[in-house]
Amino acid sequence: MATAKKKERILDLGDAIIASPGIAIGTSVIFSDDIHYTPEYTIMRSQIDDELMRLNAAIEKARQDLIGRQEDLSKHFGKSVELLDPMLKMLSDPALHRDIRALMEKRLTNIEVIFAQVIDSWVDKFVTSGDRYFRERSEDLKHLKNQVMLILLGRTENNLRNLSEDTVIIANTLSPTQTAAMDMRYVKGIVTEIGGKTSHSAILARALEIPTIVSADDITRVVPSGVPVILDAIHGRLIVHPSAANLKEYKTARSVHRRFINKLRSIDDLPALTKDKTKVIVSSNIGIVEEMDAASASGIDGIGLFRSEFLFVEREEFANEEEQYGIYCAILQKMGKLPVVIRTIDFGSDKPSPEHRHYFEANPALGWRSIRFCLSMPEIFKTQLRALYRASVHGNLEIMIPMISSVEELTMTRRIIDGVKRDLAREGYAFRDDVPFGVMIELPVAVLMADELARHCQFFSIGTNDLVQYALGVDRANRKVAHLYKHSHPAILKFISMTIEAAARRGIPVSMCGEMASDALFTELLLGMGLRHFSMSTGYMRSVKKIIRSTTISECEQIAAKVLSLTQTTQVDAFLLNRVREQYPDSFDKL
Repeated sequence: MATAKKKERILDLGDAIIASPGIAIGTSVIFSDDIHYTPEYTIMRSQIDDELMRLNAAIEKARQDLIGRQEDLSKHFGKSVELLDPMLKMLSDPALHRDIRALMEKRLTNIEVIFAQVIDSWVDKFVTSGDRYFRERSEDLKHLKNQVMLILLGRTENNLRNLSEDTVIIANTLSPTQTAAMDMRYVKGIVTEIGGKTSHSAILARALEIPTIVSADDITRVVPSGVPVILDAIHGRLIVHPSAANLKEYKTARSVHRRFINKLRSIDDLPALTKDKTKVIVSSNIGIVEEMDAASASGIDGIGLFRSEFLFVEREEFANEEEQYGIYCAILQKMGKLPVVIRTIDFGSDKPSPEHRHYFEANPALGWRSIRFCLSMPEIFKTQLRALYRASVHGNLEIMIPMISSVEELTMTRRIIDGVKRDLAREGYAFRDDVPFGVMIELPVAVLMADELARHCQFFSIGTNDLVQYALGVDRANRKVAHLYKHSHPAILKFISMTIEAAARRGIPVSMCGEMASDALFTELLLGMGLRHFSMSTGYMRSVKKIIRSTTISECEQIAAKVLSLTQTTQVDAFLLNRVREQYPDSFDKL
C-alpha cells in the first residue's frame, strides 16, 4: 500500500521562550525519562495503515533485540536458552494485532496510545484470570509494552548518547546532566515544555550553541517521534514534515545565520575595549569540563563561573577529594594565568545531590540548598575545599560562595576554610593562602547587606537568575508565570545598581554571572551603571563583545540615567529595544 504524503504543519510556538537562537534541521526524537509519559494526538483514517506499519517495525526491532539477548544468554551458559520464547510468541499473537486495529479504527488516535491501552487491558485480564501461568505472563507483557513503547517513542535508556542522525530533541523537560550527556555530533536543536531562559539546561544549551526553545506548551503531544522537522529558534516556530520549499528556504537561512556567527568570531582575539578605550572583562560560565575548548576559542578573559555541582548531580555518591582535585587542576592548567572562579557546590532546587534524593522539600528553591547545604554537611564541604586549595597552586583560582544571606554565614564559611588550610599545612600539602574569596549576590537581602558583606570578602558576583526569581516572587521554570520573570523590572535594576555602588565604596571588584550579562539588550545599560566584568555562556560572548567595542562609556552613562528614571518594565523594554535596533540594525535579530 502506498504511504500517504505527509502534510506540512507549521507550529507557532507563541509564548514559548527562545533560550538559544539559531535554526536546526533534523529528525524529531521525543525524550522523557518517564516511560509512561506518552504523546497523544488525533490521526486521520487514511493514516491508520501508516501507524500500524510503525508498530510492526517497532515490534520487529523489539523481537530482534529479544533474539539477540537470548543468543547472548545461550553463549553465556553454553547451551540453548529459551527463557524469552513466551515473549517472542506474544509479539506475534494475531489476537493482539486484531485488538489494536479495532481500537485504532474506533479511536483514531496515534499508535503509542492505542498499543499501551490494549496491552494494559490484556495485563488486567491476565492478572484477574486466576491462572498462575497467565499471572506470570502479565509481567512479560509489561516488559514487552515498555520495550515496544521505547522504540515507538524514539526513546532508550541512553538514546541521547546513541544518536545516529541529525536530531531535534523534543522533551517535557531536560535536566542539566541529561543535556550534558547528549551526543553533540547529532543534536541540532532542543524544544522543551518546561523551563525558562535561565533554567540550567537552557544555559548549557546556549553554552553549546544548540538552538533551543523552552516553555513550549504540550509540544510532546502534538509532534510525533521520528519525523523531519525544522526548529526556527529565531522566530519561534517548529515545522513538522517541512515542504521542499521551506526546507530550501531554511537551509539558506541557517547558512546566513552561521555566516553571521562566523563574522562575529573575527573579534575573538580582540579585547573587549569600548570606543573610548575602557577595558571590560568578558568571562565564560561553564558547567562541564567539555565546555572549556569552546570557551577558550571565544577569546575569553577567564572563567567567571564554574558550576562545580555538575560534577555531582545524578551520581550515586559524591566525587571524592582526589577526583575533584584532578578536575580542578585540569581546568586551572588549561586557563594558565587567566582567573578561574569556581563556585562551591550549589545543590538544591533543580540540581539535586545524592543526599537530596532521600529528602523531600515542598519548596526546594527556598530550602536546603547552596551554602545552607554545605554548612549543614561540613565533611562534604571540607572535601571540596581541600581539593580546591590543593589545586590552587596550578593556576589563578578564585572561590565563590552561593546564596549568602548574612554575615553569620560568611563567618561560618571562613571558619571552615581556615580549618581546611590548617589541616592541609599540617599534612604537608602545598596551597595558595591568598586565594580570593567572593560572594554571589543573588538574594534581595544580600543586596541590602552588600556594604557589610563586602567587608568579609574580596569580590562580588551578581547572580541575576535567582535574584530576579526571589525579588519578583517568580518561579523561573514555571511556564504559567514565565512572562513575569523580567530582568528589566525597575526594582531589579535598582538592586543591581545598589550592589555595584556598594562594591565601589568598599573597593572590591564586582562581576555579573547571571544570564542578564549575556543579553545584548542590557550591555550598554550595565556599562553605564558601572559594571566592568561580564561573565556568560559562550554562545553569547561575541554579541556582547561586539556591542562593547561599538559604544562609549559616556553614551552608556546617559542610557543608564534615562533607564533608571523609568518606573515601568514596559518602558524599560521599549527604550532598550529601540536603542539596540537603532544602533545595530543589521545585527539585532541575530543577537
